[in-house]
Amino acid sequence: MERQCCVCKLRSLQPEAKGLSFHRIPAEPTRRSIWVSLLGFEKDHELPKCAAICWKHFRQSNFVIMGDEVRRLRSNAAPIPVHSAF
Repeated sequence: MERQCCVCKLRSLQPEAKGLSFHRIPAEPTRRSIWVSLLGFEKDHELPKCAAICWKHFRQSNFVIMGDEVRRLRSNAAPIPVHSAF
């Protein structure tokens, strides 16, 4: 299944996205609201339920490296505020 970053529009099947991670916006209402605000969206309904963002919108400290170099997003991670991401 192809994913698209709802911030920078990078698509998971593009050559430049090969090997990069995409992370779904949390379904839990409180965390979802925080992420939506940090990403610069006015309202939650602007995003589909399956919305995702790419790894570029997180700090390195938000990830943990698992056994075989697989990157996992920490459970308490939050994206970099969109106004400071680039």
